[in-house]
Amino acid sequence: MLEEQVYAQLWQLDAQKKLEREMAEAREKQEKVKDTMAVLDWQKQTREIRREQEKDLISREQDMLKQQWVLEEQKEKTDAQQ
Repeated sequence: MLEEQVYAQLWQLDAQKKLEREMAEAREKQEKVKDTMAVLDWQKQTREIRREQEKDLISREQDMLKQQWVLEEQKEKTDAQQ
């Protein structure tokens, strides 16, 4: 009887340790998922910022080209008039 109680206590201790280990592993897994999602969100934001910067740069370049074109047309008109 005493021997059975000792084994029962040992089994309980093992079960408790297993439960604690499983809970710790679950927390670690959640942290890894959270970290991965944070990195993915950062990458997404960075990519979006880069796209917006490129879009802005292209728009500014187009505006500069339009202005240059207008200046060249005006110059050609004045040259033609002279």
